[in-house]
Amino acid sequence: MPTRWFGTHGEPWPADAVPDRARRVGGLQEEHIERAVLPNGILVLSRYLPDPDIVAISIGARAGARFETDDTAGVTKFLEKLYLQGTAKRPAPELVQRPVTVRGGSLSTAAGSEMVTFQGQVRSVDLDVMLDVLSDVVLNSRFSQDRVENEARVILEELNARRANPNIYAADLFFPAIFRSHPLARSAAGDLENTPRLTPERIISYRDRYVVGRNTVIAVAGNLPSDRTFAHVEQFFGSLPAGEPAPPSDVPPPPPNPRRIEERAGTSQARVIMGGPLPGLRSEDRFPLAVANAVLGGSGFRLFREIRDLRGLSYDPSPGVMQFPDAGLWLAAAGTDPANVDTVVEILEREMSRLADEPVSDEELANAKNYLDGSLVVGLETFSAQAGQMVRDETFGVRILSNDHREGIQRVTKDDIQRVAREHLQPDTATVVVVRP
Repeated sequence: MPTRWFGTHGEPWPADAVPDRARRVGGLQEEHIERAVLPNGILVLSRYLPDPDIVAISIGARAGARFETDDTAGVTKFLEKLYLQGTAKRPAPELVQRPVTVRGGSLSTAAGSEMVTFQGQVRSVDLDVMLDVLSDVVLNSRFSQDRVENEARVILEELNARRANPNIYAADLFFPAIFRSHPLARSAAGDLENTPRLTPERIISYRDRYVVGRNTVIAVAGNLPSDRTFAHVEQFFGSLPAGEPAPPSDVPPPPPNPRRIEERAGTSQARVIMGGPLPGLRSEDRFPLAVANAVLGGSGFRLFREIRDLRGLSYDPSPGVMQFPDAGLWLAAAGTDPANVDTVVEILEREMSRLADEPVSDEELANAKNYLDGSLVVGLETFSAQAGQMVRDETFGVRILSNDHREGIQRVTKDDIQRVAREHLQPDTATVVVVRP
């Protein structure tokens, strides 16, 4: 079966056609991304940018923590670590990294709720070296008993350290309290109880189910024409088993869970997080939610002004919106002196209610839109960031690298912000987590 080539909007090219290279140069839009499907099901994305002379590759397999079960809880964290511990050809971690790092490049892995990702970046002259190493890592990593036991100790140390840090511990309590029985409630940081029970056989079984061609996207951005990108990726990754795609990420968000959780950790400062569930990225509400979040934080500084500047109660008050394909959450958080916890909670509640009760000003709305547009461009300045975003766009089914996304932000009105605040950002139905000494 030959490789299938697709244009920027998914239309198939004739079997003997090669993409027109003149269409490969441009801005941060999906119109400048070309795609092909390999015979084993891997979707390959290419963005040809000849300057600077760098190539970045991002690989995303839908093998994240949301696909774990009680028996495999914590396995995603093992994948993140074990993939760089050695192969038959390169039997030690330093032998995996060295061929890339001595050339000034980088190689890393990460575990998330949706995906396990691999990231690499080198000069274009060193591309074959990086692909040889990266394909060896993906296809031939050895998940031996001694490596599993060693990484289990490391993971347990990390998890215990998280419980001693009020900021991290509060987040670790907050996310499952919001998502509850939803698959997104599982943490990509690992599982304290199940980590000692995970065997090489169970980890390998999970890997072989989810890190397969039909469940994987590979994005390449930089100085490599698309026809060569597709040929190189097929050469190095064409032997990855096709397998089957993971189940779709289509579980509706849970209802709000109004409750207060109090725990103890740390020695001096308390951490407060307030929030609730949201619809996922497939909802058009993602645009006004993003603008509302910018008004509270990145551009409008409402939380910073009210909590830090005017009252000196916290050094890091911040809002947040986190969305996956099918569900997400909002939060407002701050670290403060334990004696000021209730005051901070009251201010957070007041500021969230204000979004629903009062329209934002013209200046706040304009600043929020400019902030979101500018931070998108700046955040995608590197080829590595662009390759990673290409993988997320394809995996999540929402195109951030598109004119549609930027136009969606610009269409947001004051009424839109008030509507989503009333529907989703209600402090009276919020979950509140407080971790104090």
